[in-house]
Amino acid sequence: MKRILLKAINPLRILINDSRFTGLMLIACTVLSMCLANSGFATAYKQFWHGDLVTLSSIPLPRTF
Repeated sequence: MKRILLKAINPLRILINDSRFTGLMLIACTVLSMCLANSGFATAYKQFWHGDLVTLSSIPLPRTF
């Protein structure tokens, strides 16, 4: 079982350790954020980032990140 798990995780570990993967993830997150901000979900997206509803283990976070 451990051998099968290592075979499954090893390619992911190699991919994540590659610096190009980090750059691609940043670009993908930026594109996703821009699409959400300019879509029909824009109001909910903006309320999420500027609202008071975001808490972490009952510790209130600031109004903006």
